[in-house]
Amino acid sequence: FGLSSEQGKDLADYFSKWEILRQCCGQQMSARWRNDMLPEKFKRKGLSHHPTCPRYDIDEVEKKFMQTNLFSVIEQYPNMHPMNRPSLNDDDLNGTYCSSYNHLVRTEGLSIWGTPGGRPVRSNLDHAIKHQFLLGTEHLEPEGVALLQNNTYRNVWRYPEEEKKAWLETVKEARDKEYEDA
Repeated sequence: FGLSSEQGKDLADYFSKWEILRQCCGQQMSARWRNDMLPEKFKRKGLSHHPTCPRYDIDEVEKKFMQTNLFSVIEQYPNMHPMNRPSLNDDDLNGTYCSSYNHLVRTEGLSIWGTPGGRPVRSNLDHAIKHQFLLGTEHLEPEGVALLQNNTYRNVWRYPEEEKKAWLETVKEARDKEYEDA
């Protein structure tokens, strides 16, 4: 890449700290680390512990990251500021952002979507919608195919309850009855 020795060291210094923040801080942190910190009622069963995150003073890593030469260079360009975050979904670092975020995970069960309460609990209706997507477009009349092809089950889950019911009924009506009952 034509980097000088000093530039290579700056790059390695920046990314060695960013890698830790990426795994141990923020909205898109490691699922294993998030699970380690979640209140017991939100934990996923059978997920192994994160091997390294508990070892770090995350505020210290965050502060050292903010002191790297490359961080300072990136800060000179406002449109590049998101590069100086653990993920594009996180706020700007301030020296305690990571510990504050991790505290919310521990106390409120902050999910990967940034909402308190851990993983969303899916209703029977949501499971039925996902089942229709898993069945695919085979044995569907054209109006049912269009409903599946122009959507994802996660998107349909966001519909208001009545719209979800109507969507599901329309797809079920468009599916070959013999196939649906099999």
